[in-house]
Amino acid sequence: MKIKFLNLYLLITALILTAIFISFELFVRIHDLYKPMYWIDIPSHFFAGMAIASLAIWLLHFTKGKYCNSFVLISTLIVAVFWEIFEMVGEAFILDPPYLQDFFFWDGFWDVVITLIGGYIFIWLFDNYLKIKLGKYIYTDLTKI
Repeated sequence: MKIKFLNLYLLITALILTAIFISFELFVRIHDLYKPMYWIDIPSHFFAGMAIASLAIWLLHFTKGKYCNSFVLISTLIVAVFWEIFEMVGEAFILDPPYLQDFFFWDGFWDVVITLIGGYIFIWLFDNYLKIKLGKYIYTDLTKI
């Protein structure tokens, strides 16, 4: 497998997952589905986690960095935590309806957990894709592919 094709594959995958996340989020907000279905943000955070992990792997591959599952998970965690902080700060200036208000220690915690699960599942899928294509796991260096 050539590096150029893996780079393109990763970029396309990252863009598709990001588009799924954004489309889902917009659909839910436009149709105000948070009120009747309070759990509706679970798929949104799951797809966000997959998108963040795919973007982290693509960035590592694009910059010829070492691929490391822990780096990708930590990147996903950092983005998720900063997003929850951004939501809390945003609610201080723009009040949401009561059913949309975030309480970081409960709702935000589970949002971060679901995002991490999405990121972990993407890592697992990516690792298995490499195993099928290469016949072995590559955890340290994508530039050898």
